[in-house]
Amino acid sequence: MATKLISPTTTVNLSITSNNLTSNPLSLNCNFQLKKAGTRTEGLDNFSGVSRRSHGSTTALRIIDEADFDDDKAHVLYIKNLSTTSGEYLEIFVKDGNSPDDANNLLGRVYEGNAFLIPYAGHLDVFVGQSSGSMEYEVALFSEDS
Repeated sequence: MATKLISPTTTVNLSITSNNLTSNPLSLNCNFQLKKAGTRTEGLDNFSGVSRRSHGSTTALRIIDEADFDDDKAHVLYIKNLSTTSGEYLEIFVKDGNSPDDANNLLGRVYEGNAFLIPYAGHLDVFVGQSSGSMEYEVALFSEDS
């Protein structure tokens, strides 16, 4: 008897609230499932696991090599800055090349205690720079089978 494989279900729950940012309380809530490209029913089936990293320097290092991923597939990148020191940040870059000097495209900074969740297209390398060499951060990638 054949075993029926069930597509994984991975749910994201995003909530942004503030009682004093605007003149009225702000409450944005979004729940969605991570799905394969072009489907409404099949969930992403690969997970890199959560890895804790530190470079030991402020040099930007590649954390994702585009050669490892197919374009036109669904991938979602998660990065969390584990620092508790005020002002420490990670800089997230996408680049078309093998060195930090090739096409620096800064996506943004992730400050202490904050996280970053973004779709990843699979056609650019991702680099992370640290404002302090002693910082740590978490990285995880959810992706679709090649």
